[in-house]
Amino acid sequence: MTRISFIAIGNELLKGRIVNTNAAEAALLLRQHGYDLNRMLVVGDEASAIAEAVTAELEQQQVVLLSGGLGPTRDDLTKKTLADLFGSRLQLHAPSLQHLKARFAQRKRMLTPRNQQQAYLPHNCEPIPNAKGTAPGMLFKKGKKMLFAMPGVPFELRYMLEHEVIPRIRQVYTPTFIEHRIVRLSHIPESHAADRMAEIEATFDPHLSLAYLPRNDGLWLELSVKVEKGRKDQMLTALNTATARIKAHFTDYVYAEGSDPLEVLVGRFLRQKSLTLAVAESLTG
Repeated sequence: MTRISFIAIGNELLKGRIVNTNAAEAALLLRQHGYDLNRMLVVGDEASAIAEAVTAELEQQQVVLLSGGLGPTRDDLTKKTLADLFGSRLQLHAPSLQHLKARFAQRKRMLTPRNQQQAYLPHNCEPIPNAKGTAPGMLFKKGKKMLFAMPGVPFELRYMLEHEVIPRIRQVYTPTFIEHRIVRLSHIPESHAADRMAEIEATFDPHLSLAYLPRNDGLWLELSVKVEKGRKDQMLTALNTATARIKAHFTDYVYAEGSDPLEVLVGRFLRQKSLTLAVAESLTG
């Protein structure tokens, strides 16, 4: 299984000013494509902290993903730190400069020297296009190990992950088969559900894992499987069988399956029953 870690960079994350949604977004996207994150880290905007985290992760992981610190401001230190770490020098990358000029012209804004600095990249990295923003990403290779640096802007990172980063990972590391099922319960505490599950959980295939996820809308039981793709059909059968057993075991508590929001479930129920829902504003102002 491919070992992947995610490093989020930014003082604002450590201060609680910004919620680190990028790591969660990366984990979900990777899982959809057959990969799992096994570590998440957050470090501040300090060159030494970034270099220390990157060095440690490259020793243990096969793929390291970074987000943040690629912008034009003084606290954006990732690019220079990585250049020093990989014995590189910054040089103008003409395609990135043309991309910058086009985006600024489209918005009728002046391209300042500070903004132009985003087009200077380490000479020994592979530039990664950023179709949704101005700061290009970077790929550094160390044997088969891969380090990707991406912008911290969430929608830019998501697009780059899906369209640029994951396809490059697939060229080197074969994805596994990852699938999950979610059974949602109501009016039963997590501890009681765990007690009831004990009698059937021991009979599940050892490749299945069960997670208890307490949420505002009840308790979610998530069954997951992660195996080589050659065992896909066998494990799908085991996963579906185990899911059916959980539903039968908690008949009085199951209200839904899957991860759709509660309002989506209610809307679906109304359509199935040909019912409508009317609401009125209370006029309180």
